[in-house]
Amino acid sequence: MNIQDTGVRGYLRWLQHDQPQLYAVAAPIIAQRVPDAFSDREQSMGQGALMGFADDATGVTTYFGDGSTTFNPSGASASGGTDVASAANSGASSPSIVGTISNIVSALAQGYLAKSQVDTLNQVNQIQLQRAQAGLAPLNTGSLQLGVPQVNLGLSTGTLTGGGIALVAIVGLGLLFAFGGRRRARA
Repeated sequence: MNIQDTGVRGYLRWLQHDQPQLYAVAAPIIAQRVPDAFSDREQSMGQGALMGFADDATGVTTYFGDGSTTFNPSGASASGGTDVASAANSGASSPSIVGTISNIVSALAQGYLAKSQVDTLNQVNQIQLQRAQAGLAPLNTGSLQLGVPQVNLGLSTGTLTGGGIALVAIVGLGLLFAFGGRRRARA
């Protein structure tokens, strides 16, 4: 694993490679809860509003300013290819952005790993997030090398339909509600 992407994009690519099933659950939650971690958010929202690209259900503009992609928090795109990692910022990030991402990943990991494994994963995660905050690429290391098994949700990509997707949705909704009351007012 030698990820060249930097910032939150590089971190998410690292998590996608290191813990793919954890990433599959965390990525849409991160997209929903940490919108400032995504490319040209304010500019894209303004441009999208002017061009009429708004989500009718929420009224929130979901157009990304590169002119090619309508992004939604599930990681899918109207143009069919952009996932959450691809849409993430590649520059430096604020401590609040990486802190929220850290909390989401840690909360998910606690449901699937032993405490010592969660502690090890959190240590590696913190190092990678510090690098993301500084706008750097992740280190070429993984939690597997440190004895943390890959999180296994008991779902294969083939079972991510019906009941399997319902389980993922329930976990995701639980995390959204858990972090829902923690929005910070902007200064």
